[in-house]
Amino acid sequence: MPQYLLAVHNTADGAEASPEQADLAFARVDALNDELRSAGAWVFAGGLQRPDRAAVVDGSGAETVTTDGPYLESKEHLGGFWIIDVADLDAALDWARQASAACLQPVEVEPFSHFSDVPPATEDGRRREFLLSVHAGPGAPARPELSDEEQQRSWQQMQELEADMQSSGTWMFSGRLSGPDTATVVTSTDARPVVTDGPFVESKEHLAGFYVIAADDRDEAVDWARRVTACVHAPIEVRPFQVETEEP
Repeated sequence: MPQYLLAVHNTADGAEASPEQADLAFARVDALNDELRSAGAWVFAGGLQRPDRAAVVDGSGAETVTTDGPYLESKEHLGGFWIIDVADLDAALDWARQASAACLQPVEVEPFSHFSDVPPATEDGRRREFLLSVHAGPGAPARPELSDEEQQRSWQQMQELEADMQSSGTWMFSGRLSGPDTATVVTSTDARPVVTDGPFVESKEHLAGFYVIAADDRDEAVDWARRVTACVHAPIEVRPFQVETEEP
């Protein structure tokens, strides 16, 4: 069945939820997650830490450079997401309506473009989860022009990288997203859910794809990001997932 990303975007200047609202959202999200598992639609979900805890690994130039902070200097950032496996877009939108009502924020629905033959590995709960994300678009650094032979070699490197992630127990999920023009946004209101075409963030840059990995620490996650950026020839943002026992 096709897979979809249900993405929640936060804004830096957005209003803070009250403790009561936050508790209600957490309870609703937990209930929704149980429903997704029961329906067989669950693949992965996670809430990301703040973008100021991110690192960017850029191997698009002559040298690989690692810097602190988010890749996109924007008021909006990816706050968390679900990856679901459902029959079609209508089914994805139904889950997105429930997700928006649960987390009290708009949810963007984007289909995946399947490109990997490496199956997901079993999650290792003893390790930290990190998102290695690729951003594309006119505002992103230009990728080098590759010959057909170089493109083939890049593809082979990607397959080798994913196989290494699999064998090391690092792999959790990866996906390449379709273009932002294929996105749909579902917003829950007091009256009814509102569905609109197009991306949530009107930006020159967009999330093009990502890996979710399990690593012992940030240094290990950055090492994997160096290998990813060497394959895709684009900067990679590394962000840790929220841990329930951590203080916000």
